Amino acid sequence: SAGSGSAPPAITYSTAGTYNVSLTVSNANGSDTETKTGYINVINCSYCASSSTTYNEEWISNVTFNTINNTTTGTAGYNNYTAISTNVTKGTTYTASVSCGSTGSWAENIWVFIDFNQNCSFTDSGESFDLGQTTGPGTKTLSITIPSGATSGATRMRVSLKYNADPTSCEAFTYGEVEDYTLVIAGSAV
Repeated sequence: SAGSGSAPPAITYSTAGTYNVSLTVSNANGSDTETKTGYINVINCSYCASSSTTYNEEWISNVTFNTINNTTTGTAGYNNYTAISTNVTKGTTYTASVSCGSTGSWAENIWVFIDFNQNCSFTDSGESFDLGQTTGPGTKTLSITIPSGATSGATRMRVSLKYNADPTSCEAFTYGEVEDYTLVIAGSAV
């Protein structure tokens, strides 16, 4: 129970746990309070590393997911784009689109991993998505539905492109690139 008196309120949670959120509005006619139970889940964890050592022959040239639309040139084997986020809604389907940049015509496998339950792991059922394979430059798309049981709040989306094999969510490999983004999951659509 903290209030800042400003919009939007800025509150920092220093301890892991689940928190309720209450909003009280008042005017000359009285006041009303709305409480969301367990609305904020603060966790202390870190995601596994994943990266390639050679990223200048094949790389992720664009990631599009809802309002994320990030075009890049493959400047490292791992790129942290978690400052780039999009709001998504439980039960809603979005199109994931990932483009491959390449200097050749090699087989490139593209996967998306989303930590829907926010346990800092991409290995749970329903968190891995195979967009398919390109031969050299190309774009692959896949419809992804945010599960109704997904945990509300900010979570990680990892995009991996790997030469000639399916990437896992946590590996070091030779050719390709890995990029991380943030999805902010909200309750079901009204």
